[in-house]
Amino acid sequence: MTTVWDDLADRLRSLGEEADGWLVAAPRDAVFVPPGGSLDPTFVATALAVPETSFVLWDAANVRRHVGFIRRVLADNGIGLAVGLKACANRTVLSILARMGLLADAQSPGEVALARSVGFGTVTATGPAFRPPDLDRLLRDGVLLDVQSPLQFAQLEERGTVEPVGFRARVRLPERLRHPSTFDVVSRFGIELTPDGLERVARSPLTVERIRVHTGEALSADVARSLEYRARLGVLLAAAFPEVGEINLGGGFLALSRNPSALPEAFKRVGEVFDEAAGTLGRRLRCWVEPGSALLLDSAYLVTEVLDVDPARHAVTVAASPWNVAPWTFATVHVLDGGEPWEFVGDVYGPALYENDRLRRTERHCPTGRLPRVGDRLAVSSFGSYTLVHGRTFGQIPLPPQYIFDANGWQGAA
Repeated sequence: MTTVWDDLADRLRSLGEEADGWLVAAPRDAVFVPPGGSLDPTFVATALAVPETSFVLWDAANVRRHVGFIRRVLADNGIGLAVGLKACANRTVLSILARMGLLADAQSPGEVALARSVGFGTVTATGPAFRPPDLDRLLRDGVLLDVQSPLQFAQLEERGTVEPVGFRARVRLPERLRHPSTFDVVSRFGIELTPDGLERVARSPLTVERIRVHTGEALSADVARSLEYRARLGVLLAAAFPEVGEINLGGGFLALSRNPSALPEAFKRVGEVFDEAAGTLGRRLRCWVEPGSALLLDSAYLVTEVLDVDPARHAVTVAASPWNVAPWTFATVHVLDGGEPWEFVGDVYGPALYENDRLRRTERHCPTGRLPRVGDRLAVSSFGSYTLVHGRTFGQIPLPPQYIFDANGWQGAA
């Protein structure tokens, strides 16, 4: 008897071997540098006007402009857009995205509730955080659930689930496409693409309508090629499951989103993969992506006051704690001292009595040049995702409040 693995094994192996022969581009600098090297004057004026020692400042116009651009590029190629809620939980910002028509992708019951509360019409979900009663509730409420383990398949089957589901595949990228930031080899999420894993899906009585192929990398050796590989892998898997009508490619294209001239060509190729597949499969697959950082990272700054200056270390201490709010962030830092903003390239430490309470160093780190003064404000870039969602109050240092500004001025944003 022929199995799903029998049908797929050679084609999966062939795709991997082909990808290992691809010419790939070098990784792009993942650090955001403001266009033209300078900050928007309206942002600077607002950052100097807010009466707080430390705060996060969102640029509403940039959220709409940047997300709108990505959405148009995707739509031109038949690809839909969701936002990964694990990257950002700011209700004001998420409500903007909901009104723009994006979907929301959730990893927990709390994120599903957040998505509903800010107005997202369609919510997708996957992850190990959902208990059997949660799974029932999600499906009854119309959430598009992608099963992430054999156990979740068993739990749904035992409860007599009749709603259609998807599944998340545990994708291992070919060696050529890997990068130190890629977690594919050690990932614990998703169904293994092995004989046992695929047969578990094939023998399930559940109706499987979606497949999610996500590797989580933001800095792969060549993001455009990684997207193409995921698209082609999704098509191969869909061929083995005839009721599948949708492929979710995940996110992981931050570096590509910072290169607007390359974005259209990359997603044009993804769209072509699905166009070509329509003829061979006899059906047109829908395609979605669900990034977080690629949408929001560069639309917010941390603004914080300089408390101390150490010329010997070419370093400053600021009022906000990077360890508490930005453990993953690679940022540029500009000094707002009342004149033209200028970039500071030394070390930025937080106030906690912990040596690692500092911003992560980047390839732009160069401890020379001007030093800020005590009382100056620093604008720290790349604060729109994976910052306050990590928030902690180590040292009883409060989390910075959030504000958002547009043409009508600034206001609080929770």
